[in-house]
Amino acid sequence: MRISKYVQSDMRDTYAQIKADLKDDRIVLFTGTPCQAAGLRGFMGNTPLLGNLYICDLICHSIPSPLIWEEYKELLERENGGKLVSVQFRSKKDGWSRANSNRGFLFTIDRSSEIQEDDRFYQLFFKVGAITRPSCSKCRFTDIHRASDLTIADYWGIEKYSPEWFDPLGVSVILVNSSKGAFLFDQFREELVEEERPKDESLNEQNRLREPAQFPENRSLFWEDYRRFGFEYVIGRKGASL
Repeated sequence: MRISKYVQSDMRDTYAQIKADLKDDRIVLFTGTPCQAAGLRGFMGNTPLLGNLYICDLICHSIPSPLIWEEYKELLERENGGKLVSVQFRSKKDGWSRANSNRGFLFTIDRSSEIQEDDRFYQLFFKVGAITRPSCSKCRFTDIHRASDLTIADYWGIEKYSPEWFDPLGVSVILVNSSKGAFLFDQFREELVEEERPKDESLNEQNRLREPAQFPENRSLFWEDYRRFGFEYVIGRKGASL
């Protein structure tokens, strides 16, 4: 339920399961990307069942290629002579900060209890921008008008606006987008150390509240090299062809 996961999720029949649970008078909280939240709204339509549905989304950087993720996992297994049994994206071993947000990919192999680190997937995703899905460059959900009741994310830049709030284990931003979101927030606010902050802080720091992810102009060169020479070639160069 927790920990960052920079991979595309498999929704399968999640929307249908949600509708079935709502018909059984169960209260449902769905958390996903902004496009998934909008998809759920569209799937449900205008129905009284929405009364028991709460939707939470996150400020989404973009979604990396599922193909490259599978290739990367296979490469780690070949290099280490075993099966991948655990991964952790963006661990906090170096502390929570924007500078560390593309570090700390940790993994373990079944033949060893050693926790290892590797940053090559991050290089392609964050620094080079080569493996973001094409649809993310045209995302229609990168603004403050959300399909969700609540939005959650990292509070990047809090050390600039209020240094006393900085915490090396992380500080979160919660956007309350609807009356249902306000109701939900009131249910757990006593368990939080919270403060209402100016919205411009998040607008300044969160690019995906303003515009979609931008591709490098010569992104296509990465994919040409991948198809010609294979995954180990492009990941070994860490996007040098870009």
